[in-house]
Amino acid sequence: MLPLYKLTGKDTPYEWKDEQNGAFKEILKKLMTPPVLAPPRFGHPFIVETDASKHALGYCLLQENEKGEIHPILYESRTTNREESRYQSVELEALGLVYALQEFRPYLEGTGTSTVKTDSAALCALLKRRDVSSRIAKYQMAIQAFDINIIHRSGKSNAFCNYVSRYISAITVLRSTNNHEPNEDKSSKNMRHISVITRTALKKLKPLEKEKIWKN
Repeated sequence: MLPLYKLTGKDTPYEWKDEQNGAFKEILKKLMTPPVLAPPRFGHPFIVETDASKHALGYCLLQENEKGEIHPILYESRTTNREESRYQSVELEALGLVYALQEFRPYLEGTGTSTVKTDSAALCALLKRRDVSSRIAKYQMAIQAFDINIIHRSGKSNAFCNYVSRYISAITVLRSTNNHEPNEDKSSKNMRHISVITRTALKKLKPLEKEKIWKN
């Protein structure tokens, strides 16, 4: 992820070289090679990771498995509309969290206190503030409906949500589908781990193998 994460830096020129091309293809390979996503363990707490930019919202649902390893359950992202793209940073982060919690509601309810990880320090203090705008107050009410603990993490350790919140064409929805048929071949099983991958991302694979993409 690091070669792709570097492209999200402020004032960093978008230069697609062999390093970025290799990282992109490696990510797609891993996304289609089991185990990709784990089925949820209902009754156990979940972890929600979020990030937001003026262009998109990215969020991920994770959970600790039986071995004590953190494994992703679901990835999602969506673009912001024209009005949302004008929001302040904390408003975008709060909007992303609200959307994530609403999307993950069937998983979060009844599982105890879940953890939300964000690289926005302002979002961590959001629920404690009273002098906020009406929009933030609305988000506060929506967030308080969930049993969660919001903690801060560095942006570098939140690489996936950081990337999909800036490059929405990469991934739309990844969701575990733990219902393979016994006679399915290997390639079918691999692809069934992915509910939806945008056609844009898949169409980029062959061109990227033949040429370098530069954006001046």
